[in-house]
Amino acid sequence: MTIRLGLHMCGWGAQPLPDLLGAARQLGYDGVELAPAWLEKTYDGLGEVDRFLAQERVPLAPAVFVGGPRIDAVGLARSVDQTRRYARWAREHGGDRVIFSTVPGKDGCRTDEERERLRRAWDAVAEAATSEGCTPLYHNHYVVSHEVSRALLEEDMELLDWPVWKLCVDTGHLVLALQDPVPFVEKWADRIAWVHGKDVRVSTFAKPEEPRPMAGIVSHFTSLGSGVVDFAGIIAVLQQAGYDEWLVVEQDASPDPYATSKASRQHLLPLIDV
Repeated sequence: MTIRLGLHMCGWGAQPLPDLLGAARQLGYDGVELAPAWLEKTYDGLGEVDRFLAQERVPLAPAVFVGGPRIDAVGLARSVDQTRRYARWAREHGGDRVIFSTVPGKDGCRTDEERERLRRAWDAVAEAATSEGCTPLYHNHYVVSHEVSRALLEEDMELLDWPVWKLCVDTGHLVLALQDPVPFVEKWADRIAWVHGKDVRVSTFAKPEEPRPMAGIVSHFTSLGSGVVDFAGIIAVLQQAGYDEWLVVEQDASPDPYATSKASRQHLLPLIDV
């Protein structure tokens, strides 16, 4: 089986969901990845999302994005409930994976207490996901600064229970965490079950230790193939490892999401068909 190409809703901003679904169908993507928590803020429940999917005849890629679990007691209970609901929704659409992102401490890097509470939170949401027949995936994400992002990623690679968890690699956020994506993917290939394809304009950053909000980071992102990420190298490593899952194009922000989604797919196609 070959790598399948998906399109993520991130980057389409306030545009109606049918616009994203129609673009995915017109451009020939194999499916879309959605974040139900985001959609519930806009639409009248996931039933309306189901209707859009049926109307546009677009399949849901078999993973949904949940977000980082909360580590306080009340927030964690809510995260567990969301995990169960969204995993169930994914299963209704043929999915079997839920994605969770990096959780920083109060001031970025975690204290020992925050680290232990996060360990318990990871276990709780993983149990919720597996109870609904889904695999939990860890998604590396930029937080606070480039240096903090690198530190948290390295910590999480040791903290998570990998027989239970699998890895959702975000190529752009690897660059933001001062990682070279190709050797990272080569090192952790046996844990990778999902890929978010994101490209970045630069590979080095001034003052990587300096805090920078995510809103100031999105300007670094660009369509796949027009930045520094070596997708040919990444895909070659994945294929050599027998990877036959999804590579989901995720823009985060784009002045013209249709054009960048088209350009990104055109860049990837010859790489996965070799």
